[in-house]
Amino acid sequence: MRNERSLQAIFHLLTGKQAIQTIQDAHLFGIRRYYALYKGLTNDSFNEHVQMLIDRGYVVIDEDGQYRIAQASNTWLAELALSTYDWDGMTYHRFDTIFYERLLLFIQVWTNKQAQNSRYIPIIERPDIFTWIKRYYRMNHYRIHLQLKQLYDELLDIFMLLPELYPQLFIRHITTATTIGQTNEQLASQFNRTISDIYLLQMHYIHFMLRNILSDHTRYPLLYEFVADIKWDDRNQMVTKSAQETFLLVEKGYTPEQIARHRQLKLTTIYDHIVEIALHHRQFPIDRFVSEAIQAEIREAAQSLNTFTLKAIKRAVRDEISYFQIRLTLTTLQREVGDQHVD
Repeated sequence: MRNERSLQAIFHLLTGKQAIQTIQDAHLFGIRRYYALYKGLTNDSFNEHVQMLIDRGYVVIDEDGQYRIAQASNTWLAELALSTYDWDGMTYHRFDTIFYERLLLFIQVWTNKQAQNSRYIPIIERPDIFTWIKRYYRMNHYRIHLQLKQLYDELLDIFMLLPELYPQLFIRHITTATTIGQTNEQLASQFNRTISDIYLLQMHYIHFMLRNILSDHTRYPLLYEFVADIKWDDRNQMVTKSAQETFLLVEKGYTPEQIARHRQLKLTTIYDHIVEIALHHRQFPIDRFVSEAIQAEIREAAQSLNTFTLKAIKRAVRDEISYFQIRLTLTTLQREVGDQHVD
């Protein structure tokens, strides 16, 4: 993040905070893949990891109290080869957990049904997941054996594309009629990894599966059914539902002020929504809200200063240019960053 954001901003990014600043940072700095990648990360755990990096000399704190990546980390980062992981949090964060929990519960329920065992404790307790499985079971209960065979074939096809570590993790994590899945703590001990490592490795194969399933659902018809009812487009890729409602009014030609009155929200909130819309809608016409001349002045300031810091850009442009106009213009810069940057 070019040392322009606080440590807490990184925590918010990893846990998927639904704040426009966090969302825009993910785009501006070309790190969309990390957004909401670790939704269950606690602040204490995050700080422990940061302290570990400091202790190892990979992160240093300068005289201004800023955290910076140390030269000593270069070899370690190269060995980690983070670009090889299929993480894509901004794309999949809405439904990666839903997909995976449906899959895990499906395997447990279907294998127990095939074994004619009706007494077991479901491993997933989320009501929405449980309801989906019950509904799907009612429609497919007569195809238990066929679907298990089909699922095996599709999973085999996908995991054959991954190193052996990933199918091993998956197999040991699932619960069937005859086996109890291992917890992440048990897997961490077994594979000599940290619990965080195990979670992030799971997110790698979950996102890898989703990418393959969604790019060729005819090849994985059964796995596709676990996400087929989840629709996504430019509008509902947005993180906040409130922004989706604002988008509808923007499309109808309402001004920000009219939308604020209509929805009984603060104007600053509507501005946040419009920035979020622009981030997710590449063809969004920001000229409606920021003239080309003002855009050019903002872009020149950001590029000459080599910063995405709003205050620094605001000081470099005319007083009448608002923070909203700066933020909206920066969405066009983030598109260029995203097109050039390998996450």
